[in-house]
Amino acid sequence: MVREMQLEKGDSLTEGYTSELWDFACINVTQNNLQELKEIWSQWDDEVKQIL
Repeated sequence: MVREMQLEKGDSLTEGYTSELWDFACINVTQNNLQELKEIWSQWDDEVKQIL
């Protein structure tokens, strides 16, 4: 079933390879505080900002 789903969804795995990933994955997501990021960005000088 996994191989059929990979083929159906257009997975880029090489022929004959079967992924060993679980059927699902638990992912925790956090959102950055925009105001805090703006404050950090404003503390950096132009030289540092150009590197990024």
